[in-house]
Amino acid sequence: MLKSVLFFLLLASPFSHAADTIIAECRLLNEMKVLLMTFPGKQCSFLDDGTVISLGSSELRRFGSNGEVMWAVNLISMESTFFLSHDSKSVLIMSVMNGKLPYDPRVYYLRVYDLDGFMVSENNSFDLFGSEKSVRITDFGQTIEGDYFINVFHDSMYILNKNLTKIVKSFKFPGTDNHLVKDVKVTEKGSYVYLHLPKRKLNQDLASVSVEEFLPGKIKAEKIYPPGSGASFYFPHGGSLTLSKNAYVINHPLSGTYVVSRKTGLVENFFVESHVTDTFRPPRSVSLQNLETFFSRWTF
Repeated sequence: MLKSVLFFLLLASPFSHAADTIIAECRLLNEMKVLLMTFPGKQCSFLDDGTVISLGSSELRRFGSNGEVMWAVNLISMESTFFLSHDSKSVLIMSVMNGKLPYDPRVYYLRVYDLDGFMVSENNSFDLFGSEKSVRITDFGQTIEGDYFINVFHDSMYILNKNLTKIVKSFKFPGTDNHLVKDVKVTEKGSYVYLHLPKRKLNQDLASVSVEEFLPGKIKAEKIYPPGSGASFYFPHGGSLTLSKNAYVINHPLSGTYVVSRKTGLVENFFVESHVTDTFRPPRSVSLQNLETFFSRWTF
């Protein structure tokens, strides 16, 4: 059934393989915002070999290039998100479980799976920081050196060893108001790109936000959007930042998605969320990716 639905969508939709594809959760849309295909799940990554990593409410699955399920991993019943490793050879899962009482610290479970669905390393926030410390981990990723990092909001960036067993070092991004940052991404040159959310008043829904880049070894971070030394833009709590080869993609649920050129720092495209979803709920994230190789490997 899944294969027939995807096949119909591909036949029914014009698509230029040379253009970046819009990825809205598990939906693929072309440059005209026409739906190409959709997969079950709330978050998906599309690999060059034609396979798809899909995260559902309680399991992680990999679909083969023929549309069949290659493997599935049960993640129990926790709020989870996943990140691809820098080399796209591993899947990094972060799951969070609330405490038994309202003020109990959350526990974050960090797991690394290979592309065959086997877990190769794991740890949790209690073992890393102790059960008494309350942390809010927003990001789990891999550096270009192969180590792992976690970003703790209102705290620091922590670099973990390859086995996730210990913290190697920690640091704060320069000028980030007590490290109020989220959506940390690693670039090809090893720098970190992130959303900087300055302090806001209690119960304030919007904050003046900037996209910044920090290269380890430098003293200062560089603001890359919006342009201008004093410029900023207002951003809701649910917004997100993703990184593509040529653009920063800023998903702003209240207004739309901004595609900002990595070369010029200027907005080169914009579309509203009604173009990428058929529900009233905005997508959790929107990204761009050249999927020419992915489509060429799709075999059904």
